[in-house]
This record gives sequence, C-alpha cells and structure tokens, in this order.
Amino acid sequence: MHITGTPHWYAAKLRFVVLLETTGAEDASDSIFLLRCDSFETAFARALQIGRAAETEYLGGTGERVRWRLKEVATLDVLQGEDLDGVEIYSEFTPVGDHERYGFDHAFQPEASQPNQTGVV
Repeated sequence: MHITGTPHWYAAKLRFVVLLETTGAEDASDSIFLLRCDSFETAFARALQIGRAAETEYLGGTGERVRWRLKEVATLDVLQGEDLDGVEIYSEFTPVGDHERYGFDHAFQPEASQPNQTGVV
C-alpha cells in the first residue's frame, strides 16, 4: 500500500544476520521498528537508515570478531489509525519446550507474570 501525504505509522521488520569471523553466519535476528512517515518510500528509506545505524562489530568473548549486519527490510506495513494503544505489531508461533507441556484444561495465571524488560528506550 503506497500512501503519501499525511503522516502515517509504519511497522518495519528488519532482519539482521550475526556473522562470526571464523564461521560466518550463525544467527539471524528480527526487530520491528515503528516509524511515522508521509509515504511508503520515505518509510522504506527511514527503515534502511535505522537498520544501517544498528549495524555493529565487536570482539566476542573468544576474541573473534562479531558483526551484526542488516540483511533486509523484511516487511513494511502501514498501520491503520492514529491511536496505536494496544495495536499488535508482531506475532509469531514458537515451539513449546518439554517443561511447557500443558493439558487442554490447564488454568493459566497471567496476572502472576513478572515481565522482563527488553532494554528498549
């Protein structure tokens, strides 16, 4: 959807690849960023800018170089509406571990959750 003119919210999913000096690609990481832009093209350019700025290189714990590189802007979606409170921007299925096997009638207690923080500011 190519919207131009009035600023809209966009959700950009960026895929980064983690490269180790000795073995190359080891992992990939997806991150979603919210952008407020006046066109799809501007949002795409902004997503690239954010992704490039997030690229990094450092020495890992074993002394080998580690690189995080932007591989792609995997998705770029315009979000409908101005009020984004409670809007879901990412969902994925993940396998459950052996310690998470629950019966059909299991009663969960989400109010007892103790959420961690991702460090996003």
